[in-house]
Amino acid sequence: MLTNEGDIAECMNEYSASVFKAENFDNLPLFDQVIKDKDLSLLHCSPKDVSKILSELKPRKSPGPDSIRPMILKKCAGSLAPSLRDVFNASLVSGMLPHNW
Repeated sequence: MLTNEGDIAECMNEYSASVFKAENFDNLPLFDQVIKDKDLSLLHCSPKDVSKILSELKPRKSPGPDSIRPMILKKCAGSLAPSLRDVFNASLVSGMLPHNW
């Protein structure tokens, strides 16, 4: 039985590494193309919409590809919502997604 925190962490790391499946990202679609659906430009979200979604995130989940933990997004929802709203609305109006998405 392991009792040392370092040994426990190492054991957990070894187990995680043994069951981790490396993902193949070669076949992901490219989203830097224009979406032709004009109905998207009619959609708009408000800071309240964005804040509501962020506040519903499960804080103990893993971070996404941006490495931002859901707990941070949830706790900062009110501050982040206006800026994220601008990004989302610009994407909907233009029919394009930011290149890094």
